[in-house]
Amino acid sequence: MEIYLEVKTQEEANKAEELGFNGVVSNGPKGKITFLRTEDLNSVGDCILLTENQELAKRARERKLRVAMMVSSVGKADADILVVPYGLLNPRSARLMGLRRVVAYGVNDPVVAKRLKEMGIKGVITSNPDLISEMEKLDRGTP
Repeated sequence: MEIYLEVKTQEEANKAEELGFNGVVSNGPKGKITFLRTEDLNSVGDCILLTENQELAKRARERKLRVAMMVSSVGKADADILVVPYGLLNPRSARLMGLRRVVAYGVNDPVVAKRLKEMGIKGVITSNPDLISEMEKLDRGTP
């Protein structure tokens, strides 16, 4: 499972990579993989556009940009990745949306992250910079 850290600065983005995160979610700073919140399609480049605006997503797809669509209910959307609040996910809903393209957001608890990993989703977005180390401790059974 991929784990992405929400960041505000380039320094935080660089630190995320050191901590083992697969990438970042931001309004500008970039990491190995970046989910970029922007209205400016010219700034997306090799990032993944993160939006809940369907019209913007459609224009991005026309330009062959990768799109992560934030959705607030279970369903399908014309996007490469569906970003869903983790509370909406269960094995059935995740399968309906397509496990390998679902990323849960708002995941700051290692127990929740582990449950989602076992469900088989693509990844999680967290604002907890210690999530990876906390998950490793949980796997080892140490406090």
